[in-house]
Amino acid sequence: MRLLINAVGCRAGGGLTVGLNCIRGIRQARPGYEIMALVPAGHGYEELCGSLSIPYRAFTKTLGYAAWRLWFDQVKVPLAARQWSADVLFTLNNQPAWGAPCPQIALFANPYYIYPVAEWPPLTLFDRTSLLVQRGLFAASARRCAWVAAQTNVAAKRLHAQFGIDPARLVIVPNAVAAEHHDAETEDGQRVARRMEDAAAGRVRVLTLSRYYSHKNLEMIVRLARRLREIEDRRFVFFITIAAEQHAGARALLKAIERYRLGDDIVNLGPLGYGALRSVYQTAQICFLPTVLESMSGAYLEAFHYQLPIVTTECDFARDTCGSAAAYFLPGNVDAAILLLQTASGAPRKHDGEGRAKPRRWADVCGDFAGVIDSIRRPDPDAAQMAARVRAR
Repeated sequence: MRLLINAVGCRAGGGLTVGLNCIRGIRQARPGYEIMALVPAGHGYEELCGSLSIPYRAFTKTLGYAAWRLWFDQVKVPLAARQWSADVLFTLNNQPAWGAPCPQIALFANPYYIYPVAEWPPLTLFDRTSLLVQRGLFAASARRCAWVAAQTNVAAKRLHAQFGIDPARLVIVPNAVAAEHHDAETEDGQRVARRMEDAAAGRVRVLTLSRYYSHKNLEMIVRLARRLREIEDRRFVFFITIAAEQHAGARALLKAIERYRLGDDIVNLGPLGYGALRSVYQTAQICFLPTVLESMSGAYLEAFHYQLPIVTTECDFARDTCGSAAAYFLPGNVDAAILLLQTASGAPRKHDGEGRAKPRRWADVCGDFAGVIDSIRRPDPDAAQMAARVRAR
Protein backbone atom coordinates (compact mmCIF):
# COMPACT_ATOMS: atom_id res chain seq x y z
CA MET A 1 0.00 0.00 0.00
CA ARG A 2 1.46 3.33 -1.11
CA LEU A 3 -0.30 6.07 0.85
CA LEU A 4 0.19 9.76 0.08
CA ILE A 5 -0.88 12.05 2.95
CA ASN A 6 -1.62 15.71 2.23
CA ALA A 7 -1.34 17.63 5.52
CA VAL A 8 -0.09 20.96 4.14
CA GLY A 9 -3.07 22.87 5.54
CA CYS A 10 -2.72 21.34 9.02
CA ARG A 11 -0.43 23.99 10.44
CA ALA A 12 -2.20 25.49 13.48
CA GLY A 13 -4.70 24.78 16.25
CA GLY A 14 -6.72 21.61 15.97
CA GLY A 15 -5.52 21.04 12.43
CA LEU A 16 -1.94 20.70 13.62
CA THR A 17 -3.04 18.17 16.24
CA VAL A 18 -4.84 16.16 13.56
CA GLY A 19 -1.96 16.28 11.10
CA LEU A 20 0.80 15.23 13.48
CA ASN A 21 -1.23 12.54 15.19
CA CYS A 22 -2.61 11.08 11.96
CA ILE A 23 0.84 10.66 10.45
CA ARG A 24 2.18 9.11 13.65
CA GLY A 25 -0.90 6.93 14.20
CA ILE A 26 -1.20 5.61 10.63
CA ARG A 27 2.46 4.56 10.71
CA GLN A 28 1.89 2.73 13.99
CA ALA A 29 -1.39 1.15 12.86
CA ARG A 30 0.01 -0.02 9.51
CA PRO A 31 3.81 -0.31 9.67
CA GLY A 32 3.75 -2.10 6.31
CA TYR A 33 2.40 0.92 4.42
CA GLU A 34 4.75 2.93 2.23
CA ILE A 35 3.91 6.50 3.22
CA MET A 36 4.82 9.82 1.66
CA ALA A 37 3.76 13.02 3.45
CA LEU A 38 3.23 16.55 2.12
CA VAL A 39 3.57 18.83 5.13
CA PRO A 40 3.92 22.49 6.18
CA ALA A 41 7.50 23.49 7.01
CA GLY A 42 8.49 24.44 10.52
CA HIS A 43 5.64 22.90 12.50
CA GLY A 44 7.23 19.69 13.80
CA TYR A 45 6.43 17.46 10.84
CA GLU A 46 10.01 17.21 9.63
CA GLU A 47 11.18 15.85 12.99
CA LEU A 48 8.21 13.49 13.25
CA CYS A 49 8.59 12.09 9.74
CA GLY A 50 12.33 11.70 10.25
CA SER A 51 11.77 9.71 13.45
CA LEU A 52 9.26 7.45 11.67
CA SER A 53 11.37 7.01 8.49
CA ILE A 54 8.60 8.59 6.40
CA PRO A 55 9.78 10.49 3.31
CA TYR A 56 8.23 13.94 3.15
CA ARG A 57 8.17 17.21 1.27
CA ALA A 58 7.84 20.36 3.39
CA PHE A 59 6.39 23.60 2.03
CA THR A 60 6.76 27.08 3.48
CA LYS A 61 3.88 29.55 3.79
CA THR A 62 4.35 32.42 1.36
CA LEU A 63 2.56 35.61 0.36
CA GLY A 64 -0.64 34.87 -1.49
CA TYR A 65 -1.11 31.69 0.53
CA ALA A 66 -4.82 31.34 -0.25
CA ALA A 67 -4.19 31.30 -4.01
CA TRP A 68 -1.15 29.06 -3.56
CA ARG A 69 -3.24 26.55 -1.63
CA LEU A 70 -5.77 26.33 -4.46
CA TRP A 71 -2.94 25.60 -6.89
CA PHE A 72 -1.26 23.19 -4.49
CA ASP A 73 -4.33 21.10 -3.64
CA GLN A 74 -5.71 20.96 -7.18
CA VAL A 75 -2.52 20.80 -9.27
CA LYS A 76 0.52 19.89 -7.19
CA VAL A 77 -1.11 17.12 -5.13
CA PRO A 78 -2.53 15.13 -8.10
CA LEU A 79 0.85 15.48 -9.82
CA ALA A 80 2.66 14.22 -6.73
CA ALA A 81 0.25 11.28 -6.42
CA ARG A 82 0.83 10.37 -10.06
CA GLN A 83 4.63 10.71 -9.90
CA TRP A 84 4.85 8.67 -6.69
CA SER A 85 2.35 6.04 -7.97
CA ALA A 86 0.18 6.39 -4.88
CA ASP A 87 -2.47 3.74 -4.29
CA VAL A 88 -4.53 6.01 -2.02
CA LEU A 89 -4.50 9.75 -1.31
CA PHE A 90 -5.44 10.77 2.23
CA THR A 91 -6.35 14.49 2.33
CA LEU A 92 -6.39 15.98 5.83
CA ASN A 93 -7.03 19.65 5.04
CA ASN A 94 -10.60 19.91 3.72
CA GLN A 95 -9.72 20.28 0.04
CA PRO A 96 -9.82 17.00 -1.92
CA ALA A 97 -7.97 17.01 -5.22
CA TRP A 98 -10.52 17.03 -8.04
CA GLY A 99 -8.10 15.33 -10.42
CA ALA A 100 -6.65 12.73 -8.05
CA PRO A 101 -5.34 9.77 -10.10
CA CYS A 102 -6.12 7.28 -7.31
CA PRO A 103 -8.88 6.66 -4.74
CA GLN A 104 -9.03 9.44 -2.18
CA ILE A 105 -10.15 9.83 1.43
CA ALA A 106 -10.89 13.38 2.61
CA LEU A 107 -11.09 14.30 6.28
CA PHE A 108 -13.60 17.11 6.71
CA ALA A 109 -13.22 19.71 9.48
CA ASN A 110 -14.27 23.16 8.19
CA PRO A 111 -17.61 24.27 9.64
CA TYR A 112 -17.99 27.15 7.16
CA TYR A 113 -18.71 24.59 4.44
CA ILE A 114 -21.75 23.03 6.15
CA TYR A 115 -23.45 25.94 7.91
CA PRO A 116 -25.52 28.57 6.07
CA VAL A 117 -23.73 31.80 5.21
CA ALA A 118 -26.30 33.63 7.35
CA GLU A 119 -24.90 31.80 10.39
CA TRP A 120 -21.28 32.74 9.71
CA PRO A 121 -19.67 35.23 12.11
CA PRO A 122 -18.52 38.62 10.74
CA LEU A 123 -15.68 38.14 8.24
CA THR A 124 -13.58 40.37 6.02
CA LEU A 125 -14.60 40.46 2.36
CA PHE A 126 -11.43 38.54 1.48
CA ASP A 127 -12.04 35.79 4.06
CA ARG A 128 -15.68 35.47 3.07
CA THR A 129 -14.87 35.24 -0.65
CA SER A 130 -12.06 32.75 -0.01
CA LEU A 131 -14.36 30.50 2.02
CA LEU A 132 -17.07 30.59 -0.64
CA VAL A 133 -14.53 29.54 -3.28
CA GLN A 134 -13.23 26.76 -1.03
CA ARG A 135 -16.76 25.53 -0.38
CA GLY A 136 -17.49 25.44 -4.11
CA LEU A 137 -14.35 23.42 -4.78
CA PHE A 138 -15.21 21.05 -1.96
CA ALA A 139 -18.70 20.54 -3.40
CA ALA A 140 -17.20 19.51 -6.73
CA SER A 141 -14.33 17.37 -5.46
CA ALA A 142 -15.92 15.61 -2.45
CA ARG A 143 -18.32 13.74 -4.72
CA ARG A 144 -15.32 12.13 -6.42
CA CYS A 145 -13.83 10.81 -3.16
CA ALA A 146 -14.02 7.14 -2.23
CA TRP A 147 -14.71 8.24 1.34
CA VAL A 148 -15.39 11.50 3.14
CA ALA A 149 -14.66 11.28 6.87
CA ALA A 150 -16.42 13.45 9.44
CA GLN A 151 -15.68 13.65 13.15
CA THR A 152 -19.28 13.88 14.43
CA ASN A 153 -22.78 12.75 13.51
CA VAL A 154 -23.90 16.36 13.04
CA ALA A 155 -21.11 17.07 10.56
CA ALA A 156 -21.88 13.89 8.60
CA LYS A 157 -25.58 14.73 8.38
CA ARG A 158 -24.85 18.27 7.28
CA LEU A 159 -22.34 17.05 4.66
CA HIS A 160 -25.05 14.84 3.17
CA ALA A 161 -27.67 17.60 3.27
CA GLN A 162 -25.38 20.35 1.94
CA PHE A 163 -23.48 18.48 -0.75
CA GLY A 164 -25.54 15.38 -1.47
CA ILE A 165 -22.69 13.05 -0.55
CA ASP A 166 -23.93 9.47 -0.54
CA PRO A 167 -24.22 8.29 3.08
CA ALA A 168 -22.58 5.04 1.95
CA ARG A 169 -19.39 7.05 1.33
CA LEU A 170 -19.52 8.96 4.61
CA VAL A 171 -17.63 7.62 7.62
CA ILE A 172 -17.65 9.00 11.14
CA VAL A 173 -14.29 8.78 12.88
CA PRO A 174 -14.48 10.53 16.28
CA ASN A 175 -11.50 12.61 17.34
CA ALA A 176 -9.19 12.11 20.33
CA VAL A 177 -7.01 14.25 22.56
CA ALA A 178 -3.38 14.66 21.58
CA ALA A 179 -0.94 12.09 22.93
CA GLU A 180 0.83 14.80 24.95
CA HIS A 181 -2.16 15.01 27.30
CA HIS A 182 -1.20 11.56 28.58
CA ASP A 183 2.42 12.58 29.27
CA ALA A 184 3.94 13.92 32.47
CA GLU A 185 3.96 17.64 33.21
CA THR A 186 6.81 19.71 31.81
CA GLU A 187 8.76 22.58 33.33
CA ASP A 188 7.22 24.96 30.80
CA GLY A 189 3.74 23.79 31.71
CA GLN A 190 4.39 24.19 35.41
CA ARG A 191 5.70 27.70 34.81
CA VAL A 192 2.50 28.68 32.95
CA ALA A 193 0.39 27.07 35.69
CA ARG A 194 2.14 29.17 38.34
CA ARG A 195 1.48 32.25 36.26
CA MET A 196 -2.23 31.36 36.19
CA GLU A 197 -2.36 30.82 39.93
CA ASP A 198 -0.58 34.11 40.61
CA ALA A 199 -2.85 36.03 38.22
CA ALA A 200 -6.01 34.56 39.72
CA ALA A 201 -4.96 35.03 43.36
CA GLY A 202 -7.72 32.81 44.72
CA ARG A 203 -10.32 33.68 42.06
CA VAL A 204 -11.95 31.11 39.75
CA ARG A 205 -9.75 30.23 36.78
CA VAL A 206 -11.73 30.03 33.50
CA LEU A 207 -9.86 28.69 30.47
CA THR A 208 -10.63 29.31 26.79
CA LEU A 209 -7.83 27.53 24.98
CA SER A 210 -8.00 28.53 21.33
CA ARG A 211 -6.10 30.18 18.56
CA TYR A 212 -7.92 33.27 17.28
CA TYR A 213 -10.59 32.55 14.68
CA SER A 214 -13.71 34.65 14.07
CA HIS A 215 -16.04 31.75 14.80
CA LYS A 216 -14.48 31.14 18.22
CA ASN A 217 -16.29 34.33 19.33
CA LEU A 218 -13.57 35.29 21.81
CA GLU A 219 -14.88 38.85 21.86
CA MET A 220 -17.67 37.61 24.10
CA ILE A 221 -15.14 37.18 26.90
CA VAL A 222 -14.62 40.95 26.91
CA ARG A 223 -18.38 41.45 27.10
CA LEU A 224 -18.58 39.00 30.01
CA ALA A 225 -15.75 40.65 31.91
CA ARG A 226 -17.29 44.11 31.48
CA ARG A 227 -20.70 42.88 32.60
CA LEU A 228 -19.22 41.11 35.64
CA ARG A 229 -17.61 44.40 36.67
CA GLU A 230 -20.94 46.16 36.31
CA ILE A 231 -22.62 43.72 38.70
CA GLU A 232 -19.55 43.77 40.97
CA ASP A 233 -18.81 40.05 40.61
CA ARG A 234 -15.02 39.70 40.49
CA ARG A 235 -14.78 36.02 41.19
CA PHE A 236 -13.59 35.00 37.69
CA VAL A 237 -10.33 35.37 35.78
CA PHE A 238 -10.47 34.40 32.09
CA PHE A 239 -7.36 32.94 30.48
CA ILE A 240 -7.00 33.09 26.69
CA THR A 241 -4.21 31.83 24.42
CA ILE A 242 -3.91 34.08 21.37
CA ALA A 243 -1.23 36.18 19.66
CA ALA A 244 -1.60 39.50 17.88
CA GLU A 245 -0.05 38.16 14.67
CA GLN A 246 -2.71 35.48 14.27
CA HIS A 247 -5.40 37.79 12.88
CA ALA A 248 -6.51 41.42 12.79
CA GLY A 249 -9.32 40.35 15.11
CA ALA A 250 -6.77 39.09 17.63
CA ARG A 251 -5.07 42.48 17.65
CA ALA A 252 -8.41 44.22 18.11
CA LEU A 253 -9.32 41.89 20.98
CA LEU A 254 -6.07 42.53 22.83
CA LYS A 255 -6.53 46.28 22.34
CA ALA A 256 -10.07 46.05 23.73
CA ILE A 257 -8.78 44.31 26.85
CA GLU A 258 -6.31 47.15 27.29
CA ARG A 259 -8.83 49.88 26.45
CA TYR A 260 -11.36 48.69 29.01
CA ARG A 261 -8.61 48.00 31.57
CA LEU A 262 -9.56 44.36 31.90
CA GLY A 263 -6.03 43.04 32.32
CA ASP A 264 -6.84 41.77 35.83
CA ASP A 265 -9.88 39.87 34.56
CA ILE A 266 -8.65 38.60 31.17
CA VAL A 267 -5.11 37.25 31.04
CA ASN A 268 -3.57 36.30 27.72
CA LEU A 269 -1.16 33.41 28.17
CA GLY A 270 -0.18 33.51 24.51
CA PRO A 271 0.08 30.43 22.27
CA LEU A 272 1.00 27.31 24.23
CA GLY A 273 3.11 24.36 23.18
CA TYR A 274 1.72 20.85 23.55
CA GLY A 275 4.00 20.25 26.50
CA ALA A 276 2.28 22.98 28.54
CA LEU A 277 -1.31 21.85 28.00
CA ARG A 278 -1.50 19.27 30.76
CA SER A 279 -0.49 21.73 33.47
CA VAL A 280 -2.74 24.47 32.10
CA TYR A 281 -5.83 22.28 32.02
CA GLN A 282 -5.12 20.90 35.47
CA THR A 283 -4.85 24.43 36.83
CA ALA A 284 -8.08 25.62 35.20
CA GLN A 285 -11.38 25.22 37.01
CA ILE A 286 -13.87 25.84 34.19
CA CYS A 287 -13.64 25.43 30.42
CA PHE A 288 -15.52 28.23 28.64
CA LEU A 289 -16.18 27.88 24.90
CA PRO A 290 -18.26 30.68 23.34
CA THR A 291 -17.75 29.31 19.81
CA VAL A 292 -20.60 29.81 17.34
CA LEU A 293 -19.43 27.48 14.55
CA GLU A 294 -17.63 24.13 14.64
CA SER A 295 -17.37 20.81 12.91
CA MET A 296 -15.63 19.41 15.99
CA SER A 297 -13.74 21.24 18.74
CA GLY A 298 -10.93 19.30 20.36
CA ALA A 299 -11.24 21.57 23.39
CA TYR A 300 -14.42 19.70 24.38
CA LEU A 301 -12.51 16.42 24.46
CA GLU A 302 -9.65 17.99 26.37
CA ALA A 303 -12.05 19.34 28.99
CA PHE A 304 -13.57 15.85 29.33
CA HIS A 305 -10.09 14.39 29.74
CA TYR A 306 -9.36 16.73 32.67
CA GLN A 307 -12.90 16.45 34.09
CA LEU A 308 -13.52 20.19 33.84
CA PRO A 309 -17.01 21.71 33.92
CA ILE A 310 -17.86 23.00 30.44
CA VAL A 311 -19.88 26.12 29.68
CA THR A 312 -20.56 26.50 25.96
CA THR A 313 -23.04 27.65 23.33
CA GLU A 314 -26.40 26.04 22.65
CA CYS A 315 -25.54 24.72 19.16
CA ASP A 316 -26.02 21.35 17.50
CA PHE A 317 -22.29 20.65 17.23
CA ALA A 318 -21.84 21.22 20.98
CA ARG A 319 -24.83 19.09 21.95
CA ASP A 320 -23.65 16.29 19.68
CA THR A 321 -20.23 16.15 21.33
CA CYS A 322 -21.02 17.03 24.94
CA GLY A 323 -24.58 15.86 25.55
CA SER A 324 -25.51 16.42 29.17
CA ALA A 325 -21.88 16.86 30.23
CA ALA A 326 -21.94 20.62 29.48
CA ALA A 327 -24.03 23.66 30.40
CA TYR A 328 -25.39 25.67 27.47
CA PHE A 329 -26.29 29.30 26.80
CA LEU A 330 -27.70 30.87 23.65
CA PRO A 331 -24.94 32.50 21.56
CA GLY A 332 -24.48 36.11 22.61
CA ASN A 333 -26.49 35.86 25.83
CA VAL A 334 -24.05 37.38 28.30
CA ASP A 335 -26.24 37.16 31.40
CA ALA A 336 -27.09 33.49 30.75
CA ALA A 337 -23.41 32.67 30.32
CA ILE A 338 -22.56 34.43 33.58
CA LEU A 339 -25.25 32.52 35.45
CA LEU A 340 -23.85 29.22 34.16
CA LEU A 341 -20.30 30.23 35.11
CA GLN A 342 -21.49 31.10 38.60
CA THR A 343 -23.13 27.69 38.91
CA ALA A 344 -20.10 25.87 37.49
CA SER A 345 -17.76 27.66 39.90
CA GLY A 346 -19.25 25.60 42.71
CA ALA A 347 -19.39 22.32 40.79
CA PRO A 348 -16.99 19.47 41.55
CA ARG A 349 -14.23 18.77 39.03
CA LYS A 350 -15.92 15.69 37.66
CA HIS A 351 -18.30 14.70 34.88
CA ASP A 352 -20.75 11.87 35.31
CA GLY A 353 -19.90 10.80 31.75
CA GLU A 354 -23.54 10.75 30.65
CA GLY A 355 -24.19 11.94 27.13
CA ARG A 356 -20.65 11.74 25.82
CA ALA A 357 -18.58 9.19 23.97
CA LYS A 358 -16.12 6.82 25.56
CA PRO A 359 -12.65 8.46 25.61
CA ARG A 360 -10.48 7.54 22.64
CA ARG A 361 -6.81 7.71 21.83
CA TRP A 362 -5.20 8.47 18.52
CA ALA A 363 -4.35 4.79 18.14
CA ASP A 364 -8.13 4.19 17.97
CA VAL A 365 -8.67 7.03 15.50
CA CYS A 366 -5.91 5.93 13.14
CA GLY A 367 -6.90 2.29 13.45
CA ASP A 368 -10.29 3.34 12.11
CA PHE A 369 -8.74 5.33 9.28
CA ALA A 370 -6.47 2.42 8.38
CA GLY A 371 -9.48 0.11 8.23
CA VAL A 372 -11.21 2.47 5.81
CA ILE A 373 -8.06 2.72 3.67
CA ASP A 374 -7.80 -1.06 3.59
CA SER A 375 -11.40 -1.32 2.43
CA ILE A 376 -10.49 0.65 -0.71
CA ARG A 377 -7.54 -1.39 -1.86
CA ARG A 378 -8.26 -4.78 -0.33
CA PRO A 379 -11.98 -5.61 -0.33
CA ASP A 380 -11.75 -8.50 2.09
CA PRO A 381 -14.51 -9.18 4.66
CA ASP A 382 -12.55 -7.79 7.61
CA ALA A 383 -11.87 -4.49 5.85
CA ALA A 384 -15.48 -4.19 4.70
CA GLN A 385 -16.74 -4.86 8.21
CA MET A 386 -14.33 -2.24 9.55
CA ALA A 387 -15.68 0.39 7.16
CA ALA A 388 -19.27 -0.50 7.99
CA ARG A 389 -18.62 -0.32 11.75
CA VAL A 390 -17.03 3.14 11.47
CA ARG A 391 -19.81 4.40 9.19
CA ALA A 392 -22.50 3.20 11.61
CA ARG A 393 -21.26 5.37 14.50
